[in-house]
Amino acid sequence: QVGIFFSDITERKRVEQQLTEFNTRLEQQVAKRTQELRESRDLLHAIAESQSAYISAFKAVRDEHGRLVDLEYIFVNSITKQLDDRHPATGQHLLEIFPELKKSGCLDSYRRVIETGVRDDREVFYDDGQLTGWFRSNTTPLGDGVLMVGENITARKQAEQERLRTLRLLEQAEAVAGLGSWDYDLLTREFLWSEGMYRLFGLPSGQPVSPDVYLQFVVDEDRDRAEQFVRYLTTGSTDFEETLRLRVGAQVK
Repeated sequence: QVGIFFSDITERKRVEQQLTEFNTRLEQQVAKRTQELRESRDLLHAIAESQSAYISAFKAVRDEHGRLVDLEYIFVNSITKQLDDRHPATGQHLLEIFPELKKSGCLDSYRRVIETGVRDDREVFYDDGQLTGWFRSNTTPLGDGVLMVGENITARKQAEQERLRTLRLLEQAEAVAGLGSWDYDLLTREFLWSEGMYRLFGLPSGQPVSPDVYLQFVVDEDRDRAEQFVRYLTTGSTDFEETLRLRVGAQVK
């Protein structure tokens, strides 16, 4: 003998089918999202590697009281690894590689960036016996960590110092010899005078001026030459040398 029992499992099968379709869609979405994240990661990595800047990302290392005691590298681009012979790498701690930073207040600045969410941008002179020069450091909050982008600005700083030294020599020469110098930017039309120029014209130092200032001071007999002088100056079309007579107060210079 046999006994046959029938049960209607239509609803169960329908639910199973829905679950199967849901799981399939979910797997497809997860796979698509994973691919997008992988592509984004690869793109960001390629961008970081293409830069001449030093790029590092850190996560906070905290003690049992939650205080920030160090930072762990979670990303380092190639140029940062080549900064000196210590070669920082993912998984290492910042102060283990650069213990001198503990005394410099660097960790405190990173802590402020994490706690306040306010970016820190500074220029510092660095000398630890292995690495010497001027560096610019831009630190941005990154969750419970920071992203640090740095660049070596030693050449720029040296150029600025040389320019300042040259400017001081020029100012001294102008004061002694009664000279003045100017600079005109053809793109922005910005007209800049040295202190000597303001002394020659008897004008307050720093007062905004334009090339037409010569037309305001020139004597009537030299006005045509002054207009030509202004045209040459504002077009930058040719070298020129001109002598003008200017009335400064009661004196003609």
